[in-house]
Amino acid sequence: MFQEACERARKYTCPYVGLRRKHNGIVFSTMAAFIVVNDKGWAITAKHIFDEIANAQQSIAGSSAIDNALTQLKAQKIGHAKHRNRDIRKLEQQKANSLSNHAEIWAAGANWPALKPKATELRLHPIADLAAFKLGPFTPAVDQAYPILRSEPLIPGVSVCRIGFPWHSVEADFANNNFKVKSGFPAPLFALDGMISRFMVIADPSGAKATYIQTSTPGLRGQSGGPLFDIEARLCGLQCSTIHLDLGFDATYKRDGESKVERQFLNVGQAVHIDEIRAFLDSNAISYDSA
Repeated sequence: MFQEACERARKYTCPYVGLRRKHNGIVFSTMAAFIVVNDKGWAITAKHIFDEIANAQQSIAGSSAIDNALTQLKAQKIGHAKHRNRDIRKLEQQKANSLSNHAEIWAAGANWPALKPKATELRLHPIADLAAFKLGPFTPAVDQAYPILRSEPLIPGVSVCRIGFPWHSVEADFANNNFKVKSGFPAPLFALDGMISRFMVIADPSGAKATYIQTSTPGLRGQSGGPLFDIEARLCGLQCSTIHLDLGFDATYKRDGESKVERQFLNVGQAVHIDEIRAFLDSNAISYDSA
């Protein structure tokens, strides 16, 4: 049912990779998705991706505070040496687990490995989990496509599909103060369909509101920032989270001969509504197609 829609969506859905290195030398990556909106290189994704980037920057900046605390502790001559050494070990462990380096990969456009596009001109939605940014530099790929925003009203029961990059990782090394990708590209897309179940309006303390779509199937880690689209490939929303609805009962089962009781939940996907996306793009004078 979604074959043609997925084929079109894959041409504007791209992988974001956050490369991270800890002071203990461990290198790891995170994955998400973003949508290229037009031929100028404007794109949208989930705002929480930029929150995570900010957290990485704060972790790196916080290393100097740990170093200062360690220097002061090691210079102390008063107090019990055993307690002081314990505090030193705690700080050294904290330092080892903090980040030392980070880099972002926005894998979009022709020859992106050489051009290394960056996210510039960042715009954050004040309420919704939505961000817009401009890729620079950006050259459209040969088979580049752009989303068509759905104009027809959404109602519960509409069939939708989401794509992104779950269950996949990019492997990298770190040497000479740089990350070097070893494997992981091209990143395989994973499609998951469902239906629109209901709409939720979320308000902040000031009373400002944002509308979300909840779907009958969950969003998956690695699909955040990717599209939610209908069978005609029209963009209906932007996947941002999965919430867990309490079903109101427990299930009992046996494991290793012991009875276990677990609360039961329904995992539903949550996406920023297309009306929020359209208004946000309009307010930032970002062009798009609609139908």
